[in-house]
Amino acid sequence: MTKVKTYPKEKLQMFKNIILTRLDKENQEVAEIGKSLRNTNQHRVKSIEDSIIVEEQENLNSLILRKKKLIEHLKRALLRIDNGTYGICCETGELIDEKRLLCVPHATKTVAVKNSRPR
Repeated sequence: MTKVKTYPKEKLQMFKNIILTRLDKENQEVAEIGKSLRNTNQHRVKSIEDSIIVEEQENLNSLILRKKKLIEHLKRALLRIDNGTYGICCETGELIDEKRLLCVPHATKTVAVKNSRPR
């Protein structure tokens, strides 16, 4: 039986710290965007300015949704660290390159697998 290669505990702790820092940052940004959204809701103006406010609200809502999705991905990455599957490609079982994980700490696929998929 072949043992799946994983990152050493020190590296996993480093990735965990990176993810926790990123989670904190993203949660703070969601809170700030939420404040901005509440502020735009309070400033109701008529006519053309209304359309600008509505567009800004839509943009802020979209940004919050993207950030919340990223937060969920980061939380799942923490779970993978805890269960020993972090850094292992979900399709090939190969170790994901450390450089990729430093850039995208919630990555679940190697660059080769990710690039082979149509967008």
